[in-house]
Amino acid sequence: MTQAAAFRALHAGPDPLILANAWDAGSARLIASLGARAIATSSAAVAWSHGYADGHALPIEALAATVREIVRVVDVPVTADAEGGYDDDPRAAAENVGRLIDAGAVGVNLEDQGQAPDLLCAKIEAVRAVADRKGVALFVNARTDVYLRRLAQGEAAAAESVARGRRYAEAGVDGLFVPGIAAPEEIRRVVEGVALPVNGSEYCNTVLEYNTKERSISFRTETSVGSFMTFNERLFPFDAIARVIDAQDWALLEQGLAQRVRALNEF
Repeated sequence: MTQAAAFRALHAGPDPLILANAWDAGSARLIASLGARAIATSSAAVAWSHGYADGHALPIEALAATVREIVRVVDVPVTADAEGGYDDDPRAAAENVGRLIDAGAVGVNLEDQGQAPDLLCAKIEAVRAVADRKGVALFVNARTDVYLRRLAQGEAAAAESVARGRRYAEAGVDGLFVPGIAAPEEIRRVVEGVALPVNGSEYCNTVLEYNTKERSISFRTETSVGSFMTFNERLFPFDAIARVIDAQDWALLEQGLAQRVRALNEF
């Protein structure tokens, strides 16, 4: 089985996929040694570790090099946070993602950054074409920032996330990432409203708990342990990561978040 096929299979259940985010080869190797079934990069963590702010500031060459180094030292699939493709032009963004594919990534996150969904749809289509040309069944995960950027609240935010998720599914994505969603009833609405695996983030502690209780949809939720692990083990000790992976201990995530270093994004 190829790494691309293995990563896709991890989204098919029956258990939720927990992704701890790495920022270099060393962190990826440690996370993999703790039992992670796949490795994801964090755009913020990788940018900060190179002395850049998060948000399209990191040169694509640096990200591609980081992905290549991670792939070299782990035996599990690697997916890369590609932000918005590091370019507003869909063709250029797709070529940037192509460089990540060449580096060994079998999945990418692409975000709408709160903009109208048309732009991300165009990027998704262009990325899919590049991946097909390279012969890689790339797992494309669309991130919608409706909650993160407070474009709407409550049920209105869930409805807008569903609408965007459907648009992105039509464009060719394989998963939907909704950072900031936490209310169980809103999670249910999004999960049931789109025909895609739905991802939560490290501060959405109710995602996995909710889906563990509702086994019928638990296989459609992925949870990402995010960028607050950057730089220093003291931010989020690796033994704690192991316990999160093994025991789904969300209190540990809250401890990690309480120790976030806000100054990291002030480069």
